[in-house]
Amino acid sequence: MKKTLMTLVFVLITAVIAHADTVGFINLGKVFENTPSALEFKSKFERKQKELQELFEKKTKKIDEEYKAGKPEATIKDMLKKRDEELEPKRQELMEMEMGFKQNFELLVKKNVKDIAAQYEIDMVVDQQVVYFGGFDLTDLLIERLKVVPEKQAGQATQSKQTTQTKATTQTKQTKQTTQTKKTK
Repeated sequence: MKKTLMTLVFVLITAVIAHADTVGFINLGKVFENTPSALEFKSKFERKQKELQELFEKKTKKIDEEYKAGKPEATIKDMLKKRDEELEPKRQELMEMEMGFKQNFELLVKKNVKDIAAQYEIDMVVDQQVVYFGGFDLTDLLIERLKVVPEKQAGQATQSKQTTQTKATTQTKQTKQTTQTKKTK
C-alpha cells in the first residue's frame, strides 16, 4: 500500500513537472543552515533547550539524593510528579517556540520563492529532493533574499543582484529553449 502510494505521488509529480516549461528547485536544508533568522532561532532554541535540560538534571539529582537517603517510594513518586508538572510548561513553551518559528519561516520562504519564481519566469518550484537532473537551482537566490533586512528588501538593487538576475535570466531562456526543442521532437 505504502509503495503504491509513493509510486502514485512520484508519477503525479513527474506528470506535473512535464507540463511545466521551467522548473526551479530549492534545497531547504541549505536555506535553513545559511539564513540569519534561522541561525538566530537555532541559537536561541538550543540555549533554552540547554536551560531546560540543566533544570531537569538539577531536580532529578535532588530526587536521586532523596532516594538514596531512603525516603519512602510514595515520596519519591510525588517528587517525580512535581518535577514533571513544574517542567511541563517549559517543555510546552519550547515546542510552541519551535512550531511558531517553523510556521513563520515557511511563510517567509514561500513568499520569497513565489517572488523569485515570478521574477525569473519559473513555472514550478519543487524541493531539490525530487529533482534528479535539470531544473534551475533557486537556493542561493532565496538565501540572498532572506539575508536582506526586510526594510531594505523592497528597494535594494545591488550590482550582485543584477549580475545574478542576468545569469538566471540567461539560464531560464536556455532551459525554455531546450524544453521547446524536446516538445517539437
